[in-house]
Amino acid sequence: MRSRKQGLTLLEVMIATAVLAVMVGLAFMVHASGMTAADEARTRADLTVRGRMAIDRVRQELQFARIVSIENDIAGPPAYHDHTGVRYQVAMGIVGGVPLYGYRTGDASQAMVAGRSATIRFVADEVVREPNAPAPIVILPAIPAGLKVHRVNYDVNGDGDLDDLFYLGNLVLQFIDASGTVDPSKDTKIAGKLAVRSQPGLAQDLDGDVNGDGVDDPMFIMLDADNNEVPNLAASAATRKVRVTLYHAYLDTRRKKLLISRNQEEIRLENPQ
Repeated sequence: MRSRKQGLTLLEVMIATAVLAVMVGLAFMVHASGMTAADEARTRADLTVRGRMAIDRVRQELQFARIVSIENDIAGPPAYHDHTGVRYQVAMGIVGGVPLYGYRTGDASQAMVAGRSATIRFVADEVVREPNAPAPIVILPAIPAGLKVHRVNYDVNGDGDLDDLFYLGNLVLQFIDASGTVDPSKDTKIAGKLAVRSQPGLAQDLDGDVNGDGVDDPMFIMLDADNNEVPNLAASAATRKVRVTLYHAYLDTRRKKLLISRNQEEIRLENPQ
């Protein structure tokens, strides 16, 4: 007697193929999700490292400096306050019983010159604009003209609205001569991938809430010995510390979110005046 080999029917083949396709799809989704989470973790770690390095560099510059001003009230036009720049000098010695202050020239000689100063400031190079946010406004030097604008239709920082305007850019060291003139050719980038946010309805005020927790996030604030803010434009004898808050950020357009790392430090001025 001959045995008869029985193959699969067309229906069975179709069912087996469908089951296999579902299994492969699920496996791909799990893999893709894992890769995305891993990518996000790596990005956040990179932002955290960048933030710590930036804070270290700012501390090196300010710890033994005399603060000249923090740019929190600019007459304009347009009038604005932003806390994104701090101007300072370092002690050069004592002449006739009076401390002498200045800063490096910024050229190859790096010579110290009395009366000179430096500014660490934020300079934007990109804009992230939610649907209901105001249009970007040009305010030199923090916000130059011709910035690339990313129009997004989602809540970037998860604060529950679509009204936010973010500026992404760099922290730059600028050299200023005794007359107050800045030489842009000597600008030195000390940190990148930073974020600030304008105040709601005030595109020119750059000390808004970055991470969506409802609290404003000024980059630089002068503090007295009791940790109270010294609000005036020119630094006073009361200034004892500078609170530095840096948000390093990366716009993840695939996951529709702003990946943020916050680094903050209160730098005690060892030579405040």
